[in-house]
Amino acid sequence: RQRQMCIRDSSMEWATDGSEDNGTLVDRQKALDLLEQEMKSKPRLILLHGQDDVTVQYKTLPYTLDWLIRHGLKPGCKTYPGLAHRMCPQQMQDAADFINS
Repeated sequence: RQRQMCIRDSSMEWATDGSEDNGTLVDRQKALDLLEQEMKSKPRLILLHGQDDVTVQYKTLPYTLDWLIRHGLKPGCKTYPGLAHRMCPQQMQDAADFINS
């Protein structure tokens, strides 16, 4: 089974391991520790983020980048002024360029 987690700014969050129940409440640090233990590979990745995104808040981007770097990943990152939680043509082109590189 593959574990799926949702980690937010709060100290507690719901996580599920794919079983029938709706998940269990876990400590944020415990969730991060589990993620680190289960990370089997370190693929190339790029973060493409709208600066006006309030769904996945833009203010969390530095923390995300820092965590990835501290765990041996080398993420690329591009941000898009004025873009909320959606895709724009430039972002799609940047994603395609990354995939094809």
